[in-house]
Amino acid sequence: MEIVVENIKEVIRLKFVLDENIALRSWIDYANAILSKNQARATRIGRDRFELLKKCDGLNDLEDSDTCGSLLTVGLFGSLSRDGLVSDVNLEDVNIIGSSSSADYIGSLVGFNPGTIEKASVTGSINLSNGNFVGGIIGENIGIAKELDADINISIIANSFNEIYAGTIAGRSNGGEIDTITSQGSINIESKGRLYIGGAVGHLVDKLTTVTANVELTVHNLSSSNNYIGVVSGYADKELSNINTKGSITVTFDDRTGGYVGGVVGYANKNINNCKNEAEFNIKNSKSEVYLGGIAGYSLANIDNCENSVSIDLEDSNLGYIGGIAGKAYDVTNCHNYKDIIANGNGNS
Repeated sequence: MEIVVENIKEVIRLKFVLDENIALRSWIDYANAILSKNQARATRIGRDRFELLKKCDGLNDLEDSDTCGSLLTVGLFGSLSRDGLVSDVNLEDVNIIGSSSSADYIGSLVGFNPGTIEKASVTGSINLSNGNFVGGIIGENIGIAKELDADINISIIANSFNEIYAGTIAGRSNGGEIDTITSQGSINIESKGRLYIGGAVGHLVDKLTTVTANVELTVHNLSSSNNYIGVVSGYADKELSNINTKGSITVTFDDRTGGYVGGVVGYANKNINNCKNEAEFNIKNSKSEVYLGGIAGYSLANIDNCENSVSIDLEDSNLGYIGGIAGKAYDVTNCHNYKDIIANGNGNS
């Protein structure tokens, strides 16, 4: 079944509240909106299990919208079909609040996307006491996502060892297409589990081009020694290019925790091209290895035509690899670092 929402001219205002049983309540104002003629029957409001097994009866009475689906995905649309399209949508003042049993895939617009999302913007906040794949717009993307703009504040305080994937655009983009994005806001994470935290996309399996990111990242890890943190993406498997980053990265690693931290990406498997970092760093207190770089914490491929214009400072670390461009990299060409590198501890620079 195809899902189509096009040319929504008025702002949609959302408030999601997830209780202990992930019961969802939504308040949605479609004032003067122009929707496709089958929208009332095709639209998924709330949660889903990747198939459109149930449909809401309409858009007027959403007080019991938790009956429209199962418990895995949360968003204005729980999930899209592979032929689904959401276009030209603006969400304003989103407020998603979750308890310790929050859903797996949480996004303001779409929880899980195998379809197409284009020309969408979101503002607001997401506050959870647990989470798995959490995105300001999309929880997890395996479809097409382009021309997206997020200005959202995400906070996850988790007392668990679950992996967390979080970004203002998407928690993870895994096997789809994503490009032309702007991310702003903040991400605040405290957890015992492994973290994939990106200002834009937490874990990026797809090629990403044309990114502007201005995000404040604050991360406190209590247990895991492998964490991936970057202003664009924590972990990138494909090429990154045409990227500008600002904002800040503040990371506190408790004893025996560490990871990969970069102004653009924490850990990169493929090439990074044409990138500029102006995000500031404040990284401290680790007895495990930390890889810290102005562009990438750790790069397995080429970094070309990139520059870093902020100081790199690693405090109280016994094991560290610090560089103006990368903490550790296999190949760096045509790159410039314009600021100081400071290591207070026994790190390598």
